[in-house]
Amino acid sequence: MMLSLTKRTLLVFFVFVYLVIAPSLGVAQIYTWTDEAGKVHFSDKKSNDIKQQTVEVESHKADWKEFYIEITDADNVLSTKEKETIQRDVKDVYNFFDSELHFDIYKTVPVKIRIFSQYGDYSKYLAKTYDYIDNKTRGIYFNRSNEIVVHLNAKERWRTFWTIKHETSHAIVETLTPYLPKWLNEGLAENMESIGYSNESFFLYPHLENRRDILAADAKGKLVPLKEFLKVKNVDWPKQLKKNISIQVQAGELVRMLLSTSHGQNFLIRLVHNYERGDRTFTYVFAKKHYLGGVEILESDFKRWVKNRDKNRLML
Repeated sequence: MMLSLTKRTLLVFFVFVYLVIAPSLGVAQIYTWTDEAGKVHFSDKKSNDIKQQTVEVESHKADWKEFYIEITDADNVLSTKEKETIQRDVKDVYNFFDSELHFDIYKTVPVKIRIFSQYGDYSKYLAKTYDYIDNKTRGIYFNRSNEIVVHLNAKERWRTFWTIKHETSHAIVETLTPYLPKWLNEGLAENMESIGYSNESFFLYPHLENRRDILAADAKGKLVPLKEFLKVKNVDWPKQLKKNISIQVQAGELVRMLLSTSHGQNFLIRLVHNYERGDRTFTYVFAKKHYLGGVEILESDFKRWVKNRDKNRLML
C-alpha cells in the first residue's frame, strides 16, 4: 500500500534524523506504529504499551574521493618531484572532465600507474599480466584492472608524463562513459596529453607532433571526410586505425578545434552527455542536428582549422 504524502514526509524526516543527527546523540533505533484512527507515528523511544515496529534504515559510509592514484615505480627511477608531477597531472585531467566537460563524477576513478624504465621488462609485463603483445606502444590502459602501464622515455621524460595523462583520460571515460565513440575517446585523450592549469584556468600546451602529423595527413589526402569519420562504429575503429593511422591524430585535432571556441565547447559537452546517458546514436546524426550549420559547416571549420592552426597554446 502506498504511503500518503504526510506519512512519507514523516518517514523522510526521521530517516534524516537517524542518519545525520541521531548518531551524535547516541540514538540507536527508530520505532513506528499506527493508532486506531490510522495515523502513523514515529519515535526514538521504545514503548511496551504500544505494538511498535522497527524502522530498518540502511546506511553506507561514503568513501568517494576526488581521485585515487597509485604509482608503482618498477625500477625506482622516478624522483620525488617527478612523482609529484604525475600526481598533479592526473588531478588536472580529472578536474578538467569534472569542471569543464561537466562529467557526472559520482564515483572514484582509480588510477594505478606502473612505470618501467626497461622496454624489455615493459613488454614482458604486458605479455604475462594481460596477454598483450606490445607493438611499440608508449603506454596502455587496461580497464579490467584500472591500470596504466608505461615505458619511461629516458631522453624525453616529459613524453612519458604526457602518455600518463592520455591514458588517465581513457580511465575516466571508460569508467564513467563506456558508450563514448572511440574517435571521441581518443580525441579527448590526445588533448589531455597537453593539458595544463595555471591562474585558475585550463590550457593546452602546443602539441607540435600532432600539428606536424595532421598537416602531413592532409597533404597526403589521408584525412577522412567527417560525414564518414563520424559514422565509424566502435567495433570498427581498430580496423580503421590499422588501415589509416592518421585517424588517431584527426580525432585529436577535431576535439582540439571544438575546444578552441565557445560554440564548439558547448557542442562537445552536449555530445559527451548524450553518450553519458547511454545514447548510442552516430555522432554524424547528432552533429547534423546540433552543430551550428550541421555536418557541412563542421567539415568546413575543420578544414580551415587544419590549414591555419598555429603553434601557440590554447586557453580554455
